Amino acid sequence: MARNPRDRLSPLPEDILHHILSFLPLKYAARTSILSNRWRTLWISNPILDFGSEAGLPRSPKSSIPIIEQCLVLYKAKTLQKFHIHFCPGRKYSSLLDKWIRFAIKKGVKELHLELYTDESQEDEDEDGDDEDDENAYELPSFFFRSQSVSVLKLHCCALNPPLKSFTGFESLKTLHLVQVRVTDEIISLLVSKCRFLEDLCIWACHRLVDLKVCGVDLRLRNLLVLGCRGLKGIEIYAPNLALFEYDGKNFPKLDLKNVACLREVSLFFLEPGFRPVHQDWRTFLVDITHVEVLNVGSWFLQFIFLGYYAFRSPPLVFHNLKELHCYGMSLSRCTLLALLAFISGCPSLVEVSVNLDYDCVIQPFDPFDEFEDYEWDPPFEDGFELDEEDYWRVEGKEKLEHLDYQLHCLEMVKVNEFSGGECEMLLVEFLLEKAVVLKSLLLNSQSKCNTKKQLLKEQVSLFPKASSCGKVEISEPSMGDLGMRHLKMLKHLLTL
Repeated sequence: MARNPRDRLSPLPEDILHHILSFLPLKYAARTSILSNRWRTLWISNPILDFGSEAGLPRSPKSSIPIIEQCLVLYKAKTLQKFHIHFCPGRKYSSLLDKWIRFAIKKGVKELHLELYTDESQEDEDEDGDDEDDENAYELPSFFFRSQSVSVLKLHCCALNPPLKSFTGFESLKTLHLVQVRVTDEIISLLVSKCRFLEDLCIWACHRLVDLKVCGVDLRLRNLLVLGCRGLKGIEIYAPNLALFEYDGKNFPKLDLKNVACLREVSLFFLEPGFRPVHQDWRTFLVDITHVEVLNVGSWFLQFIFLGYYAFRSPPLVFHNLKELHCYGMSLSRCTLLALLAFISGCPSLVEVSVNLDYDCVIQPFDPFDEFEDYEWDPPFEDGFELDEEDYWRVEGKEKLEHLDYQLHCLEMVKVNEFSGGECEMLLVEFLLEKAVVLKSLLLNSQSKCNTKKQLLKEQVSLFPKASSCGKVEISEPSMGDLGMRHLKMLKHLLTL
């Protein structure tokens, strides 16, 4: 039979066709077997076996098990690049899951993603759930820890308990993501020390962790993310090759970073309202990261900076290499404005600043004179004077803002999301326009959809003196904002296979 002249796919090499099939959910990939003899066995020789949540399998284990079993019986590829399964093993099907994992390991699987859940009602729980503490959580079998082919391991809602004495590490492991996994501090330390090629470690909602230690003279670790581990009290890091560190959680652990000369980007986000930082601990930590190039912070950061500079009279921190500063969830007040501009004064290499305003943020608004009234600090008031932000601004704050006399010789781009034209927002814009001598773009994402109001804001901003003759001011439509984009980027990094 003559080949269909319109069929341009079938003549392609098998590895390209496999790559095309990898973008299809399993049930659609299987349907391609009816296209022609060429396609009949392509889907069962594809080195990627994806039984994930997008595969189109029935939700019920009783219905999905026969399909998975049949696929494994028919499978013809000699090696397996990726094996992804979304399944509820419980106690009833644990041995069956053991069997499937053994199948993948015998095929020399490179990427293994076990997306498990304890029962159907908990499948959609978020990272604050208690899945990982459930006694029914699936425990990885002992033979799994002898696997040497896995380079990417992503585990969700299971128990990770390698034998402490006999475990020699995963020889090829480069990426390890643990989401709602029942794991201890000791196990994490063991994995870090034994998996000598590990480069990417993400720990998300592993609530049994208390004092996390990621330490080793020869560590190759480059990326470390610790997210939503609510029991965590301390993090100690000794990683000479670490380039990226992110912490996102509700509490404020003690952070101890040593030998992190390669650290380029740091992200720090806290959600607990009304926190009380230990000033010296946090200042010591910030001193350890003054060499970073990218800093992503939440509203707590400016609160700390204000307390450090103006309450405790600490000398300003200087981030000599900082090129990008991204602030999220900001509730811009006079105090936080003063803190932000004072901090920027110590960043001589700063190229880009973005401020994502959020006055409806779940974090309580910052009032240093209320939250920290019992601290032994040195405010510029007489004894018995009642502290509040208005009095501080009148007595000292406004004068300090006027005396912030510096120029920004590298700042090229400023972005403010959820801009409404309030007093502090306009002061911020005016200050940056006046100080940034090479500014190219000032982008204000306005809250208002009214074109008249946006035009009025643009006219007001255009009256501010500008140090840069090339600076372009734009007021755009409301957008998702950097905060939403940050979460999307994080989810894509963690969950995209």
